[in-house]
Amino acid sequence: MKKIFFLSLLIFNAYLLVSQQYGHILFTIPEQNLLPNSFYQLEDRFIVPTIYPDTISSVISFDSEGEERIDFLYENNFKFASYPYTRIGDQLFFYAKDRRIENDLRIRKQNLGFEMIWEKKYQVSEDYSFPVTLLSIDDYLYTTAINQRTEPYQRVINLKKIDTLGNVIWSKNYGDNLQRSLAYQAKVTMDKNILISAKRDVYDVNVPAHSQLLKVDTAGNIIWHAIGMEQFPNGATRTSVAELSNGQIVQGYDVDKWGMPDWIAAGWNESPFRIDWYDADGNFLFYKYLLSPITEEVGSVNLINGQGDYFFAIGNTRNVETQEEHGFILKMNHQGDTIWTKKYQHPGYTEAGNWNKFRDMIELENGDLMLIGTAAKLVVGEDIPVWVMRVNEHGCLGGTECGDIVITSTNELEKTLVNAIKIYPNPLQDRLTLEFSTADFSFTEIHIFNTLGTSVYRQTNASNIREIDTSQLSPGIYFMLLKDKSGVRYTQRLTKQ
Repeated sequence: MKKIFFLSLLIFNAYLLVSQQYGHILFTIPEQNLLPNSFYQLEDRFIVPTIYPDTISSVISFDSEGEERIDFLYENNFKFASYPYTRIGDQLFFYAKDRRIENDLRIRKQNLGFEMIWEKKYQVSEDYSFPVTLLSIDDYLYTTAINQRTEPYQRVINLKKIDTLGNVIWSKNYGDNLQRSLAYQAKVTMDKNILISAKRDVYDVNVPAHSQLLKVDTAGNIIWHAIGMEQFPNGATRTSVAELSNGQIVQGYDVDKWGMPDWIAAGWNESPFRIDWYDADGNFLFYKYLLSPITEEVGSVNLINGQGDYFFAIGNTRNVETQEEHGFILKMNHQGDTIWTKKYQHPGYTEAGNWNKFRDMIELENGDLMLIGTAAKLVVGEDIPVWVMRVNEHGCLGGTECGDIVITSTNELEKTLVNAIKIYPNPLQDRLTLEFSTADFSFTEIHIFNTLGTSVYRQTNASNIREIDTSQLSPGIYFMLLKDKSGVRYTQRLTKQ
């Protein structure tokens, strides 16, 4: 496994995420299309597992300010599941598949330094397997997968319990009486059971697809099983689930309203997103639609519990006439009332046909929201990056009020900072000089890193620093990070010949 430090990319390809400042970052890897789906917090850092179209996956890690990026590469066709990560103590686990092999599931155990301890391979009794979610409860792992029999054609939900040595305790299938039972998401409940949100198709072609929701205990027994009340669209449409802080459960999924005269007459899009409420025992309570005009599609919605009596729905919307797309966030209380909803575009991707999609979100302790997704132009020669965005608890880039559509511009402080400092010589010699345009301008912190992310110079009381001794640095590439008193950062790539 290989570490790569990409701090220099933050100044050239990103809008900085700094303390009490909000905006966007694009994380790129040259000549790669990155496909993120999930977002996790590890100690004081964040990690985004991504898959490439070819044979490699990567974990992009960075701090809470979007800096000090370190990548961990997973080669040999270790292609991540949709939700591939969990942690038990000081051990990290990642869930994946070698996609060259039809019947293949893999778990890799690593330490906090991302060094591999072991990798185990698993097969199932069916012909094909595809990993979906990795969870942990106490000291055990739980994996969900889609398993497929070729003859007769059937897909089932597979759930495995595995110990931290990689041994399978038990493996169970759900949906043996169905033609297709597809698990899209699984989450651990407050009472340490497992919710599985899925799609179901019966063998009768006259019966349409529906959503389903299972609550399963740690022995693999079904506690309760709920089936959605409306027709589910065809294709690989996702379902999502979240347990609220009051113990209720919400499940979200698209429903098929195509050709319904009353619905069309009301002017609503014919594939709305529906959210169902259940109590802790699986009893249906009520539902809400995320209504959108007939010209606007809502897609890829993920439900995320909040820190208070509210939750979030995130995803994307696309205008079918203009082909303009936005990422969106909807904040809703436990009763289904909208607190606020906003749409977002990365400022570099505002043209028709560009992607602006949110996939996952973390709510920070102070109420700020950090989201990951995809912003892309989808043209030849343009790589697809990871889009990271940070807004405050009001969905704004600062303040308590902002418009329903939020687009960030380049940080003016960053421009001022670049014009206010001169760093030379570069390539480095024995001493590095910092020259400021005004006498009262200075930095509070100065750091220099090598390409592995190791600090080779650090000064946290740097207001009087004007020269740095670089004579002991070995030839190579370095990155300088400077922070001023207001918290704004500037990054400079350095070379020592």
